[in-house]
Amino acid sequence: MKENKFMNPKFVLALISSPIFAVYGLLPVYLFNAVEFGSIIKEFTFLTSVFLIIWFSNLILLRQLKNELSLKFFTISYLFVMCFVRIAVYFAEEFLKTPELEINLIYPLFSVLVINSIILLLINTVEMNFKRKQEILENEKIKTLQLQTQHRLLLNHLQPHALFNMLSTLKSIINNNPNEAADFTVKLSNFLRNSLQNDTAGLHSIQHELSIVEDYLHLQKSRFGNSFVYNIDIPSHFLTYQIASLSIQTLVENAFKHNLFSTYQPLQISISIAKESLFVKNTYAPNDNETDTGTGLINLNERSEILMDKGIEVSKTNKYFEVVVPIKPVI
Repeated sequence: MKENKFMNPKFVLALISSPIFAVYGLLPVYLFNAVEFGSIIKEFTFLTSVFLIIWFSNLILLRQLKNELSLKFFTISYLFVMCFVRIAVYFAEEFLKTPELEINLIYPLFSVLVINSIILLLINTVEMNFKRKQEILENEKIKTLQLQTQHRLLLNHLQPHALFNMLSTLKSIINNNPNEAADFTVKLSNFLRNSLQNDTAGLHSIQHELSIVEDYLHLQKSRFGNSFVYNIDIPSHFLTYQIASLSIQTLVENAFKHNLFSTYQPLQISISIAKESLFVKNTYAPNDNETDTGTGLINLNERSEILMDKGIEVSKTNKYFEVVVPIKPVI
């Protein structure tokens, strides 16, 4: 979310408040002294320029510190104002040459620091309001991406041929092994339910995400048998780490959807963690009959950038396809 340069609220506030501060400075002299109108205009213009410089110096400093309202920012701001006021007073005494200038422009340092405090308060208010609006927009974007993910997964799971394949597998298992059929039915039910209910939180624990993936792999194992193998190597202390919801599931589904595999050349899938990132790696044998639009990876990357402040990393060789997904500990 970027602010328009000339419609930036801080820019507008600087233009509005600087003349007000100048009037505040001239008002005592104007009320209690006989001052020529020409002098008032000249001194008003000078004071307005002074406060505009203070305003924009603070804004430039804030930008240099990457919009961080820190102790460093406030310290530099006050030090700059104290030095600048002395320079401004010297300039006024030397070049404006008005008899009442000594009264008008030599403010007690306390008054100038108070005005600078007001400027900093206004900057802080605008920054907080901007960040709040930015968070609202990002949350809305997350919700949209999550709904898109849910919709895509729902279509994948409930496409007629997908359901037909699962039900055909279930029918075959029922005839051959009723006990295994019961387990298959429970896994299928859990998988569909968890997938559809997994769209709101944005982040989930790795343990939660793996439970969905393991149900899915169990279903695929019943269907494809030895045509694929998988390995999940996640140290127990990483199970509580958070990851973008449905990220592992998306990558595992892509491996099945976009690759050719058989008992002679089985699909190999590995899920592991290294350097506090999660790696999903599979053998690469692209299925030319499947159209790869990249929507799933684009969606996952956008969600990861919003939720984790870091996108996914994709690498591919002639034999392997690997995606690195950022994770983070629970705070």
